[in-house]
Amino acid sequence: MKAYKKIMNGLAEIEKLAVSVLLSFVTVITFVNVVVRYCSDGQFAWTEELVVNLFVLLIMMGCGLCARECPVQAIARDEPRKPDRNKCISCMHCVSICPNEARKCKGLMMTLAARRLREACSGRKANVLYL
Repeated sequence: MKAYKKIMNGLAEIEKLAVSVLLSFVTVITFVNVVVRYCSDGQFAWTEELVVNLFVLLIMMGCGLCARECPVQAIARDEPRKPDRNKCISCMHCVSICPNEARKCKGLMMTLAARRLREACSGRKANVLYL
């Protein structure tokens, strides 16, 4: 299991590097196209199509991050849209790390969570030592 986690962490780092490189490439291409349009009458028409396709690729690369990062593996890698409700501990880590905002918390859910947190955190708790 440790080897699997090591491989997955390595793949995640490679993915982050690829996203950074692609985003830098898209920025440079767009900048060059703007400079060419500003300095001349022409433009690189192919750059617009390339930039759109690269952005689609960048969006897809982040997909599944919630499944990799879930602390209790409640989100299946092959079906990340449907978390396992029995395993989920409602930590909201998937919501906080989603780069595409595919995972969201609705207003009612946020209100209920805030109310439960206020109740749980309203009083001072006694210190407990676990050995």
